[in-house]
Amino acid sequence: MMTITNKQRMKMVAPLMAALLLSACGDKGDEGLPSQTTLAGDSQMCEVSPGFSIACDDDNDGISDADELLNGTNPNDPNDPVQGGDKDTDGDGIKDGQEVTEGWDKTDPNDPVQGGANDTDGDGIKDGLEEIEGWDKNDANNPVQDGNQDSDGDGLKNGQEEVEGWDDNDANNPTDGGDQDSDGDGIKNGREELEGWDDNDANNPVENGHNDSDGDGFPAGQEWLEGWDDNDPNNPISSENVQSVELVLSNSVVKPGLGLQASIDYQAQGYSDTFTTLDVPDADHVSWGIVDANGDSVVGLTPTSEGHVTIPESAEVMDYVDEPLTMQATFTEEGWFKHQTPQEKTFTVTLAEVSSSEVALLKDGAPLEGSEINIGDSIQAQTTVTLADGSEILAPSDASTGTWSIDQAAMDLGVTIDPVTGELDTSGVDNAAVGEDGVSISISWTGAGSLEGGEGSITVRIEGYAFEITKISDTLSIGPLVTVSMAESLENGIEIGYTAAGDYAYYTWDDAEAYCAATSGGLMDVGQLNTLADWMDGNTEMSEPYRRGLGYVQTVSNTIVRKDAWYIWGEIGSDGGRWTVSGWVGGEANVIETRSKNFLKIALACAYPG
Repeated sequence: MMTITNKQRMKMVAPLMAALLLSACGDKGDEGLPSQTTLAGDSQMCEVSPGFSIACDDDNDGISDADELLNGTNPNDPNDPVQGGDKDTDGDGIKDGQEVTEGWDKTDPNDPVQGGANDTDGDGIKDGLEEIEGWDKNDANNPVQDGNQDSDGDGLKNGQEEVEGWDDNDANNPTDGGDQDSDGDGIKNGREELEGWDDNDANNPVENGHNDSDGDGFPAGQEWLEGWDDNDPNNPISSENVQSVELVLSNSVVKPGLGLQASIDYQAQGYSDTFTTLDVPDADHVSWGIVDANGDSVVGLTPTSEGHVTIPESAEVMDYVDEPLTMQATFTEEGWFKHQTPQEKTFTVTLAEVSSSEVALLKDGAPLEGSEINIGDSIQAQTTVTLADGSEILAPSDASTGTWSIDQAAMDLGVTIDPVTGELDTSGVDNAAVGEDGVSISISWTGAGSLEGGEGSITVRIEGYAFEITKISDTLSIGPLVTVSMAESLENGIEIGYTAAGDYAYYTWDDAEAYCAATSGGLMDVGQLNTLADWMDGNTEMSEPYRRGLGYVQTVSNTIVRKDAWYIWGEIGSDGGRWTVSGWVGGEANVIETRSKNFLKIALACAYPG
């Protein structure tokens, strides 16, 4: 071992020592010296057992090697900077070296952690150490899975063995013959050796530790170590003596951010008192789980081995707010309750009271800019709710937590809203009904269940389609040629196919009728179509857009039915002639099938009153 007593010299060589030490501790694949930033800011981690790493601490005084090098102390000397730094005087799991350097009292198990000398989850790691390391002192699976077990039978729990870097599957590590009980006092040699007791003396640590005063089969040494009464044959409790078992929850209703504690109350023959697992590590006797109404595990709600679960924040629990959840207790084969039937109890998660609500609209999935919408826009309403605890949530699309409604003005126009999703449907609005100035409508949300008391509304102006209408006679006006994008803007769910020529479309009769009706127009009858043809002949320049391709259904009567003839007016080739192409409506795919290979574009124009 390299020992340097001159601290000034130690400070000079610290960076080089750090490089050597941390190289041995860290990833062998990393070449080069670690930076001074790494030494000062981040302790290097050492894998003390497979899959478990802690800050490198060669002298085991609770002060990381990196910190010792930075401060000019010897990382290989447990007496530097604190004499006996590798001891744990108060038994709270925190080494004296760390306690002194941190300014804590190394003789007080309640400093820095109240009850630090306890081992609440029974994993062999004291609560004091678990608390300062950020581990869960109520969970025997944290930081080591099944930490409460003693896989090699040497009297040392797996949690302690892994944290210390020992092999929890080897009874000879850290003590040869650790699973033996040489003095017959019920305490394994491994535990006696670790604690500094004499594993060959039945009077150490307990006088007459090999005796069994109460005749319950447990030596006095073991009863003392476990906290049992060697003069009471009913202590410890046996599974045969347990009765009146009941699962108990700290609350039947719990709010986000708070904890829920489950435990088992029970009685035992020979005692009048009721006992609880709150006083002992649960993992030896019971395992915990939470399921929903379907019996499925609930994501985000996993109890610790001690039956404690913290409910996530409001935004993360909306999927199961106000829904019945069940805490389940399953009993281990080796524990006190092995002859008992599994227990379960139901609870619910509920939100804090609603403080305020704000309604907003989305257009095509993005926040609406301004306060105007057009007929046919894709609009969805949503509510942001602020709760009394300060958290904000987006109200879910669920009738159990709130519903949507619209005012009478909106209903009179033909607007509808999905009461659950808040999706607005304006396809039934007559373009003429909204007029040039539009109509103001109100959209409201009312909370229910956990969001009861919340309410909000928003007012917008709904406007008609914005397109120019061309007057061609005293009784007839026509709209522009309808492109695919114009038709799809109606959001009527009809898929319209493109022609080879671009944005114009193939239309079924239903497509054409639906579009024209939605824009407060209609399909042309035979007389109107002839009027259009005459107008196109007499107004070449003005009708140029329509000459690019206009398709229409024309019949021999004023009644249009399926299978009627399909006529196309348009400019074909270079001669500028007018062509009539015969076809029919309603093929197998319910589309118009033209029978001309010459005509490239088909489009639609709706008729409006002159």
